[in-house]
Amino acid sequence: MGFPFPSFFAWCAVLSEFFGGILLALGLLARPAAFFNAVTTFVAAFVFHKGDVSGSALLGTVFFASTLGLTLTGPGRMSIDYLMFRFWTTAPTTADH
Repeated sequence: MGFPFPSFFAWCAVLSEFFGGILLALGLLARPAAFFNAVTTFVAAFVFHKGDVSGSALLGTVFFASTLGLTLTGPGRMSIDYLMFRFWTTAPTTADH
């Protein structure tokens, strides 16, 4: 494909897909994980497969769209991110003292 440092970018893609998939399944650091997966699947679908969305790049395009959606909207209530954010942003009230 003509990327500089092909081994480095191959490892970035592998780590992004493996650990990013685990993080997305858990809902932990979901937006950064979804962003890196979106970049990886964008390159796979539109650079490697040349945007053939009706053929070989169809699955990559679907993964790109879903991870882009997660990047823009966030993981939702059923995620560790939501629980952590809710716990950290709960301010103590005067009744707690």
